[in-house]
Amino acid sequence: GILAVLRKNKDYSWFVVLAFRAIQACLAPQDVIAVWPCLGECDPVTFAVQIMELEMLDDIFQLMKYFSLARDVHYHGLAILELLVMEDPEWRDEVARKGGVSLLCDIARQRKDSPQIMCQVMTCMAYLAAEDHIEVLLGQADALHCVCYTLTVHVAN
Repeated sequence: GILAVLRKNKDYSWFVVLAFRAIQACLAPQDVIAVWPCLGECDPVTFAVQIMELEMLDDIFQLMKYFSLARDVHYHGLAILELLVMEDPEWRDEVARKGGVSLLCDIARQRKDSPQIMCQVMTCMAYLAAEDHIEVLLGQADALHCVCYTLTVHVAN
């Protein structure tokens, strides 16, 4: 349902942010249910499988590129990626296969002066780098340059 509504209203960045937040909430760990009881019926693993089956990752990446000037779209899109790649090697492969490495580097170059976004980018890169073949892709995309810049400039964070 989220994907159908998202595709129909994809021209509005505020709507994309709301849809991304809904996806993020559905993927959240089970301890979040205590805060949001309405998510009690939503199984994060089943929801992630549906994302893969519907190839929703393509839509998420496309919207993150289309609304590249909307910081909140990047923020919530990166939160979704982080939840997906945190513990699952299959999702790491899927993100890399769909162009997630280059998207992360593009966001890092664009948002290099935003410590919060760069923290999310570096977290996603760290999870992806756990897979050797993705680590090579990160090296080819010059991800280390983005990481070094962030660690140098945003020392306090």
